[in-house]
Amino acid sequence: MGFGLTFIGYFFLIFFPLSRIDVLPNIAIIGCIVILLGLKKLTNYCSDNRAFSLAKLLGVVLTAVSIVALMLDIAAIDNLIGEELFPVLAPIANAIYALVITAFTGALFVGVYRLSGEVELPKLAKRSVFMLSVNVAYLVAELASSVCSLVRTFGTQPGETFTVVTGYLGIIAFIFAYIILFLNLSLIFSCYARICLEGDEDMPFETDMLDKIVAWTKRNKK
Repeated sequence: MGFGLTFIGYFFLIFFPLSRIDVLPNIAIIGCIVILLGLKKLTNYCSDNRAFSLAKLLGVVLTAVSIVALMLDIAAIDNLIGEELFPVLAPIANAIYALVITAFTGALFVGVYRLSGEVELPKLAKRSVFMLSVNVAYLVAELASSVCSLVRTFGTQPGETFTVVTGYLGIIAFIFAYIILFLNLSLIFSCYARICLEGDEDMPFETDMLDKIVAWTKRNKK
């Protein structure tokens, strides 16, 4: 139905927070492409659910952001970005990413809320509303961290207390980015596991790409 591909693609968004600590280049573009494939299927099956159509449009914006992020990472690796410019670009990039990913995820979960009501899954609908509020909380934390970082960069002589608070706020936003990503993944996986097409409730179970990944993971844990 599309949730499986969306789940796989969403996992690749982990490269956005990873790029902050220069572990790996930001290759979230791969996930964005897979997400768009999943949303294409979702919008085909749920053509009257406008939230999924909006999510697909925002997915295109997210893809553009991921391309820019990858270019910035490559430029940083090749020392094309000066040390004076990086402290300015980094918080701005983080803020833009937070805005776009929250808008995208919000549209996706509004679609899940409406679809869950149609297929009579009230718990899943309530969970999607809860996750909407958690995503907004993450956005507030990320924006506050980015603004404080810019103030610290452009401020003439920021106080020691402000510097310490800004540092802790950045750590909280960084950790929150991981927490929110895996919580969102959990909800998307629940949609994949519990929502099926009308008339498919009694159909024989067929494995797809995500099922094979889950089965492989279970085998390698033994």
